[in-house]
Amino acid sequence: MLTRTATVALIAALTFLSTAKSAIADVPVGCIKDRCGLSAFDPGTSGGSPTVGKENVAVETAGVQNGGTKTGEVPTHVEVSPTCEEVPLSPQPTAGSPWWSGQNATEGLVVRWVCPAGLWAEDSTPRFRPNADPAAPAAPPPVDPAVLAQQAYQALKIPNPQINFGPNANQVAVNYWVYLWAGDTAPLTASATAGTVTVTATATLSKVVWTMGEPVSATHFTEPAPPITCAGGGINPGPDVDIAAKNPIPGACAYKYRTKSTPERTNDARTWPVTAAASWTITWTANTGESGNIQAPTRVSNTNLYVGEWRTVLIPNTPAIPGQ
Repeated sequence: MLTRTATVALIAALTFLSTAKSAIADVPVGCIKDRCGLSAFDPGTSGGSPTVGKENVAVETAGVQNGGTKTGEVPTHVEVSPTCEEVPLSPQPTAGSPWWSGQNATEGLVVRWVCPAGLWAEDSTPRFRPNADPAAPAAPPPVDPAVLAQQAYQALKIPNPQINFGPNANQVAVNYWVYLWAGDTAPLTASATAGTVTVTATATLSKVVWTMGEPVSATHFTEPAPPITCAGGGINPGPDVDIAAKNPIPGACAYKYRTKSTPERTNDARTWPVTAAASWTITWTANTGESGNIQAPTRVSNTNLYVGEWRTVLIPNTPAIPGQ
């Protein structure tokens, strides 16, 4: 017997595939589900049994795999295994066909296995193939706590400051303390939630800048007096506070006018314009551990205040009336 290499056996196998059907009529062909096999055997000598060589070559549709050859041995067993594919029947069976397995065309297709080169799979009975499960929807992007913080901030009802004067807004005079405070200064909270993330925003009044409207002095009307800044919203001192004291009470916000709001100084308005600009600090915390701050615009309110003066008037003692 002549010695041949595995390469010769491989060429012979490929030649078998490309020949007419008559050339492979004696070669057993078998396809099992998704594999088709073509096998060649050495029939052996007369009167003997077919023998299978010790080496083989497998040929795939994706490439060629050589099992190798030992010196002095002849490869006598060749396997060629092209890949079969699942092909829908065309046309599809009519409704009610047993090949639908009780299903219908909206739920899948009737298919069968087909091998290359016109070969049929051993198991080529049509069968129902259900539709693939729809792709799961893409996971939503992770929630950004900073975005929820903005939503929570927008839900806060931050008011404009309510301007108050005390102890008596109708008896404000130069050289005496007038107390200032803003109403509605309690902390505010609001929350926003998306999925499992919740963010809570808190607004706290941090300061109020008061512009009192008078000039820097009675002789410099074009230059306004500088504003005063008070932490928080100020406090109501109560009706009995001493406005003539050297200093205002601790923790309060107070101002001492120097110029009366006379008609000639106020274009006949007889009042000074007062502005309160409230600044709020916005902080937020998320249940995921993140936190931050938001810059909120200043809330502003305006009003007008009449400023007069206190005068000391001496009243003579009234003589006592006899009999009283």
